[in-house]
Amino acid sequence: MIVINIIIRIILPGAMLFDLLSAAAPVFLDLKHELDNHETEIRTFDERLTTQENIIDSLRQQLLETVQKNRDLVKSNTSSVEARIASLEATVGSILADLRQLQSHANESSKALSQYKQKLADTNHHLENLHDSLNALLKVLQTDTSEPINAYRVQNGDSLEKIARKNNMSVKKLKELNDLTNDRIFVGQVLKLAQP
Repeated sequence: MIVINIIIRIILPGAMLFDLLSAAAPVFLDLKHELDNHETEIRTFDERLTTQENIIDSLRQQLLETVQKNRDLVKSNTSSVEARIASLEATVGSILADLRQLQSHANESSKALSQYKQKLADTNHHLENLHDSLNALLKVLQTDTSEPINAYRVQNGDSLEKIARKNNMSVKKLKELNDLTNDRIFVGQVLKLAQP
């Protein structure tokens, strides 16, 4: 600026210089005012930029903290899930052991039942033999021909109903006369048909 003033003074005469400086002064003032405005805008932009950078840094920090919290939560949940899986595996193992024990017990029970069935079959066979022996014994004991007139000896194929019908009486009366509690009779048995 000083150099321009010197050049202007050398080249231009005084009055002219004054006129030129007077005319240029408002332009310089406008330029200075614009320069001040631009500097203010630049400071404002710098402040905004700083604020934006601070906001970004804050958001970055929050994001990092959130990511870390999520990682910790995932680790915690993973540990919890692993513990639950281990507990379920232990429970399943226990259930399998119980099932094996139940299977073993069922096998033993089945074996015992088949042994009891065999014993029952043997006992039934023995009872049938005893029944046959009793019938044979009764035949021997009842070979006595001195049967009362009001009696009937049970023949093969007879039943209480058939005997009662043949002798014109009810099954109930026949059972009462002979103190029978059921309908079972056997061959060779002597039944009373009337009161003696």
